Formats: sequence, C-alpha cells, structure tokens
Amino acid sequence: MTRKKSLFYEAATLILVAHGDATNKFQDITRNVIKRSAPKVLMVQRSSQSSFMPSAGVFPGGRTDKVDFSPEWKDIYTQKVSWQSILDSLPKSCDPRPPIYTRVIKDVILPSDIGFRICAIRETFEESGLLLLRNNPDGAFINNPAAQYASCITLTLSELQKWRKIIRQDASQFLRLCRELEAVPDIWSLHDWSNWFTPAGYSKRFDTAFFLCCLKNTKDLINDSDSEVRKSFWSKPSEVLRYHVNKELFLYPPQIHELSRLLNFETVQELLSFSHHRPRNHSTLQYLTVPIKCKNGTITVLSGDSLYPMDKRPIRENILVPEDEIWYGELINREEDTIEQLNASSTHLHRYVFPNFMEPFSKLKESSVSIVPYANTRLLDGHKPLQLSWL
Repeated sequence: MTRKKSLFYEAATLILVAHGDATNKFQDITRNVIKRSAPKVLMVQRSSQSSFMPSAGVFPGGRTDKVDFSPEWKDIYTQKVSWQSILDSLPKSCDPRPPIYTRVIKDVILPSDIGFRICAIRETFEESGLLLLRNNPDGAFINNPAAQYASCITLTLSELQKWRKIIRQDASQFLRLCRELEAVPDIWSLHDWSNWFTPAGYSKRFDTAFFLCCLKNTKDLINDSDSEVRKSFWSKPSEVLRYHVNKELFLYPPQIHELSRLLNFETVQELLSFSHHRPRNHSTLQYLTVPIKCKNGTITVLSGDSLYPMDKRPIRENILVPEDEIWYGELINREEDTIEQLNASSTHLHRYVFPNFMEPFSKLKESSVSIVPYANTRLLDGHKPLQLSWL
C-alpha cells in the first residue's frame, strides 16, 4: 500500500548546533580560562513567497528528491571501504522506529537512514551555503564508534554560488558535486532526533525526519536571493524564542518544541553526547499533533497528553491495514468546552494552545495568534523536558 500522494510528502530537517565563534567567547577572570558561549543553532527564515510556512523561522530542510535515494551513492561511498562497512558504521537507533524509516518503496535500494540524511545535508547547502561533506572515509574513520562533529568543506564564494544555483535547479547535481570534490555527505554526524507529521488543516502535509548535528564552530553563511529563503542566521535558542515572543520571527510548534529542548544543554559537547546516546537507548517517536476545536480557540495535543486519542491507529505503512482504517490525525470537535476547562481537567499536558484561533492551520501565520506550549509529562523517547521559562 502507498500513501495518498496528494496528501503527504516526505522531508528531512537538520537541527545544526555549533559553538559560538571567537568573538562570542568571554573571559572567566575568576578561573583565568576562556569559556565558549552558549550553543547556537542555525535558523532559516522562509520567504513570504514560500509555498509552505511562509515568512516563518525554521530549521534548514525540505522535501526529499529521488536523487537522495539514488543507487549511485553506493558507488560514491565505497571508494575505500565496503558497502556493508558503511551500513555498519551508521549512527545506531533502537527499535521500534517511526514508519518513515521502516516503510518499503519499490525499486529503492538505498536505506532510508542514508537517503533522509543526504536530503537534510543537500537542503542545508541549498538554504545556507554550508556543505556538510567529508573526504571519502577510510576504515579507520568508519570503525570509530565515537560521536562525531560534522565535517564542513569550504568552497570559494564563486564556486559556492555556482553550485547552489545549479543544485537548486537540479537536485541530481549534488551527486556530481560530491564526485568532483571526492567527498561524501557526512551522514555519520547526523543523529535521529524526532519525527514530526504536519497536523490536519494544511493543504500540504509532511512526514519529516528531524536530525541533530553538531559543528565545532559556527560557519559563515551565504544569503542571496532565493524564492524559498529570505535569510539564514546563527542564534542562541533562547534568542530565537525571544524573537518569537516579541513577534519579530514567527515559529510553528515543531520549532518551538525543539528550541525549548535545546535550552537543557549548556555546551555543544553535552548535546553531542546526548544526541549520540539517546537513540541507542530510546526509540524515536512520531509526533502527530491532533487539533481539537474548542469554544474559544484551538488546542493541538501530542502523544502522552490526556486528550490524545490513544484508540486511533497511527499513520503507518502496513499492508494489513485497509486504507479506510488508517488514521490521519483528523480534527476533534470539543466546541462545548473552553481551552481553560480542558486544561484544568487534564492531568497530563503535552499540547499547544491557540487562543481565539478558529481557522484552518493554513491561516495560522496571518492570524498573529499567540502559541502557548504546555508540557508536564515525560515521554518514552528519552528526550529532555521542554524548558518553558522563556514564556
């Protein structure tokens, strides 16, 4: 069985975190040492002309392209080592895994673990100019089980601009770029982080693999005219959330959620270690937010919330489940209750509240509504709790 192509698309997103550059270091006089600044995250502000989430602040990423799963990658990765060695060297993730990784696509032989990582790396290059490639790995590298900082290859400005333009027009040229540089997408530095599924109410819905990746230092970004991206920038997670509160940058719930998680980490090294070990010991969950229409607004709930409909089937690929029995997270009507009543009657909160918002989610950005997260429950995916002191 295949998904309804008119409804769903697959995508990959990269949460890229780095130490601040030298200008952001400060002197600790009491200890006579230099401390690094708090971690910074790469953000992209979409263009107002973007077909999805216009003008919003997001992490770099986008829809998969057939090139991301091309069998040609197998030849590129095996210049010095065997294909089995490449597969064995991938960051480890324990079962059960979200359907986006376990579904089977006819005539596609490249594993989802590789294809979605390549997609995230390609999209990051297109949107920010950062090229997360590594010189063809040898046995010594892929046999090293330690958590890896990302490798970033630098091009001249003219070459970078040329290749970004070429790849935006034809994603398959990303293969050609890697061949010419004798390098491969650094899939080893991308760790499973989360899996978000766009809620009902959007004309486009995405099943998106979120990865987390760490750089030793922030890198220069290239901002140019692009119909999809207005600008890219580095900023502390707390600063990005403050931009949202001050209505300087609009954030959707997935970005609010992930930025609030990042507030738990004081250093990039701490985050790198956590991202390396968490998926080895805890399953990554699919986050399908379910909208609930109330008397005075809208609530969206995630798994673990008291109002989450646990009797529903999750979105998944399963040939044993008839199409009309697969649940796609449709709207739940609770118009007899107010937001306040539903909050007060719920023991477990894992939700977002949209006061006085009664429109389809496609109109969310234009409404200027406040988005308020509530979270008091711990999930089974091993993630740190949301830090909501910025509210």
